[in-house]
Amino acid sequence: MSKKSTPEDFKPRFFIIDDDPIVSKVMEARLLAQFPHCEVTSTTQPVVAPDQHIYFVDNDFGGTKLATHLLRQIRELNPNALVIAMSSSLDLASLEELMNGGCNAIYNKSCPSQAKEVFEVIDNYTNIIKNTHSLNNGTPLRGIIHSLQALIKQWNQRLSKDID
Repeated sequence: MSKKSTPEDFKPRFFIIDDDPIVSKVMEARLLAQFPHCEVTSTTQPVVAPDQHIYFVDNDFGGTKLATHLLRQIRELNPNALVIAMSSSLDLASLEELMNGGCNAIYNKSCPSQAKEVFEVIDNYTNIIKNTHSLNNGTPLRGIIHSLQALIKQWNQRLSKDID
């Protein structure tokens, strides 16, 4: 007889894609401090790993803007994943392209105080995923995910107003 999955059994999987290993390690430490039961993997190469719940994607890889390209790959592999673009310099066109492509949040690396809002989005997302994980053996309910995506979109609209 198999044990029924509970929300406490759920371990969110984070994947950090950033060519700066120091930034990756700092973000990994912050995530583990905020979400001690999570799994964090990172890479300095612009590659996407499947089966992750939350992705942090850097935009600038040696002068080449790759966040939108990586976002498309993530959406193909995992359309319900939470995707957070990280950058210290995002122009309005890139921001718009990311948001229209399904990016859930933007984290400005040069403004560490924004981490609090990003972590709130992650916390809300993981709470919903935890509950749906226990109900559906890990398969999220599409309606709940769409509701969460709408909330994230509203948050990002407020964020973009703050940027302007």
